[in-house]
Amino acid sequence: MNYESFFQDVTAWMTESNYQLEKHTLFSREYWDWVMQSARKLCDKYDNHPLVMRQVKMLYEYQEELYLKFSQGGS
Repeated sequence: MNYESFFQDVTAWMTESNYQLEKHTLFSREYWDWVMQSARKLCDKYDNHPLVMRQVKMLYEYQEELYLKFSQGGS
């Protein structure tokens, strides 16, 4: 696996995530559809390598934590 390429893709994913958040907000179905579809594409691109799967899981869990925090009135 090309780790340099993978981590560049992770950086690009995070940049696009910020764009999608500006466009749709954290509470929109559109944002979460994008998260799921783009995460699947990233995993597929690297043949579901264990490191990729763990990184994508971590990115998803981070987004989910933000959702829970802000849905409960956190800042």
